[in-house]
Amino acid sequence: MNVYISNNIYDEKIINFIRNDNHSEIYHHPAWLQAVSEATDSKYNYLLVEENNSLNGLIPFAVKNHIINSLPFTTHCKPLLPKQLNLKSLLSKINELLPDVHGFSLKFREDDSSEFDFRKTEYLNHIIYLKENIEEFYNSLGRRSIRRFIRKSYENGLILRFGKTEEDLKIFYALECKLRKNIGLPPAPFKFFHSLWEYLSKHNLILLPIVEFNSIPNASSIILIFKNRLYFEYTAIDKKYINLYPNHFLHWEIIKLAHKEYGVRIVDLGRTCKQQQGLIYFKENWNARGIPLVEFSDQPSNNLKSRAIFNSFKKINKHLPLWMLKLEGHVLFNNFEKH
Repeated sequence: MNVYISNNIYDEKIINFIRNDNHSEIYHHPAWLQAVSEATDSKYNYLLVEENNSLNGLIPFAVKNHIINSLPFTTHCKPLLPKQLNLKSLLSKINELLPDVHGFSLKFREDDSSEFDFRKTEYLNHIIYLKENIEEFYNSLGRRSIRRFIRKSYENGLILRFGKTEEDLKIFYALECKLRKNIGLPPAPFKFFHSLWEYLSKHNLILLPIVEFNSIPNASSIILIFKNRLYFEYTAIDKKYINLYPNHFLHWEIIKLAHKEYGVRIVDLGRTCKQQQGLIYFKENWNARGIPLVEFSDQPSNNLKSRAIFNSFKKINKHLPLWMLKLEGHVLFNNFEKH
């Protein structure tokens, strides 16, 4: 067995391995790795495992404070390893490659982690499993809770278009900043979203839907598509238009399109804090299953500390001017993941 760090993240054997592995996700793709590297001004890489000159294992990783971590701003990223190889058995080889590393902290979904020791986090990852017949899925949704609001959104005359330019990305960002201010959290810098757009669009892995009412944008999302999976990575809504149900309109239009045009059968609604009961209610009304997110780690948890810091900021942030909130997001960006 040969364990090493890649010299070229776009090596064809890496791309082929990710394309063909049944457990691979968008977060394993080189374009995602390059995007978060660029956005955070850091260098991230792959740990590769070969057997008989054939690649059969891969872990995207970041090193921060002498700790190997999953990539930042990444909801989950299971190590892609052959069944006979336990992650713990790699630790000594990793230490040989990276002698300054003193520990590990990797994150993935609970149902991906039966062979690991793990601890639960305060987050869920909500997943929708679509039926082959999209109308059958639609009819399985709550008649009063979801279908009613989808119908109302059509009656309200909402229009969906797809962004193609940097100016369109700025429309999303303006909505994202408004939403973050409403909940009292700083937005990520525009540079972060620009990096996602720049690198993922080269591989046709990203969509930028924009919902408009009377030509005024009121909702937008950064959508990722990889293999048969769709990811609602970031969604922003202008709450002034909430009674038009743009969020329901956006979700249903994208799910329909992705099912028909891209063969999507799994929809990832992203990470949700267990304290966000309203958001959990919305996602579960789409028949999404909430899967706990867990960590494989030999480090003490700082989740409670991070949550306490952000809760104290939230009370102040709602009253700050937007320019100051953006500045806060720029300063804190590399110290905290998305909340």
